[in-house]
Amino acid sequence: MEFIHISIDQKGKFGIRAELTGEYWEAESLEGLIEILRKLFNEKIKKQGIKGRKMDKKKMAELAEKELKEEERKKQFRIIKKAIKGELEKLEEKKKKRKELDEEIKIHKQNIDNIREGRLDLIEERQRKDEKAKAVSTIIIEKEKIVEKPYPYPVETWPIKPWYEPYRIWCTTDDCTDYVNTGSYMTVNCSVAKDASPGTYELNSGKVTSFT
Repeated sequence: MEFIHISIDQKGKFGIRAELTGEYWEAESLEGLIEILRKLFNEKIKKQGIKGRKMDKKKMAELAEKELKEEERKKQFRIIKKAIKGELEKLEEKKKKRKELDEEIKIHKQNIDNIREGRLDLIEERQRKDEKAKAVSTIIIEKEKIVEKPYPYPVETWPIKPWYEPYRIWCTTDDCTDYVNTGSYMTVNCSVAKDASPGTYELNSGKVTSFT
């Protein structure tokens, strides 16, 4: 006898499909299912000339129950595998977002530390080499081109020491519009950055952070 597959839909209707021939039967109840199986079994025996007793209803019921349990187990396996795959997809998505956020947090922390240390040159170098560092930052820093003065020049003012070299600062947030017009820049040196950093900062969230 060829293999058959038994299924049950959401409305409780039974379906029987022959694996080799593709024939399909439907039954409205378990009793109808058993009756179809019994007829199929007996027809197969008759065609093949097999001697023996016809399968009784009890055997058919046991067979039907076994097939239903196997089908239900397959459904359970499928739902569990789909659930795990769904969780893995979400986990991978969150990991990717966390990695991106960690990289952005690192850039912001570096910017804060560099400003407090008066190292605008490090921010400028980082933004020049890494487009993401430039895109994430709330300020854009570029080194201002220095036009050399002809000799003689005052020793105390020329050449300019790195600590006092001018940097152009563009602000990318609305917080700076009170000080710099949109699209404009302000010239600041490392010394000013370090001296201006200490203070108390109240964030939009209500958190207060202080630097000395």
